[in-house]
Amino acid sequence: MNKTPYQKPYLTRIEALNDQLWYFLFANEELNSGLSRFSPKVMEYFTTDLFYSNKFSSRIHVKAKDLKTHQAKNQQLTFGAYFSNAYEISINYIRDIFELLKENNSLAIYQWNISDAAESNLLNLFTKNGLTFSPQYILDTLSYLRHRRNHFTHIHTHPNTRLLAYIAAHGAGLATKWKSSGVVSHVDFLSQNNLNNFEVEETIEFFKLLRICIEELDAYIASVMDESAFIHRLVVEQYGDKKARKNSIIVAQRLTAIINLAKKYGISATEAQCAIPVNTIGFKGV
Repeated sequence: MNKTPYQKPYLTRIEALNDQLWYFLFANEELNSGLSRFSPKVMEYFTTDLFYSNKFSSRIHVKAKDLKTHQAKNQQLTFGAYFSNAYEISINYIRDIFELLKENNSLAIYQWNISDAAESNLLNLFTKNGLTFSPQYILDTLSYLRHRRNHFTHIHTHPNTRLLAYIAAHGAGLATKWKSSGVVSHVDFLSQNNLNNFEVEETIEFFKLLRICIEELDAYIASVMDESAFIHRLVVEQYGDKKARKNSIIVAQRLTAIINLAKKYGISATEAQCAIPVNTIGFKGV
């Protein structure tokens, strides 16, 4: 098994946000291209005069020459908002796989604690149940991104002690993991300056890191998932609310369907592995 049911929908949402980021950059480039064709005299005009046909020009009302400054401030806030939303999507993903793993593997010890960070909850689910969580770099990366998100959303003018302490403790390790491997080149995990400013390339790489973290975390969660219990879940999801009359044709059809569905999650299920749930779920009188 190499992925859970949650990887695709959450990655799709992050990719949609990433597409909006690229659209924003495209629109900015078009605006800058248009402004470059104006003479110095025209650049003194206000947006309400120069873009009189644009019904939103009055909401900005600055001189054309000042649009780039206005644009830069907008970009910083917009990039921070895009990144914050993408991070929240990743947190919702972690909450879902936490519940999936807990239920699927019957991990009775430890409940989600809303006071703890998402990555801490996931780690605690493992450790409290006597399990080992090996890809620590994923949780460290998500923790760094969480601190950066908090720094932006809480409107801190200077990094707080928690962010600085985290950079001191983990910045070098994260740089070694992600920069030396060529995954990122613009994210400076050791920097303590201008952490509210989200530059173009840095924001793009933040999206890349979130996507990779979800992919690699999902693969790890899938690797420790109880496959038999997961197949049972698939049968319940597909046929639990159906009450067909049991016969050999329907059983054979369902066996084939579940085996093919399991392949989508990287499970090479056998008929013997699927036989019990397929024969006992979704039939009248069973």
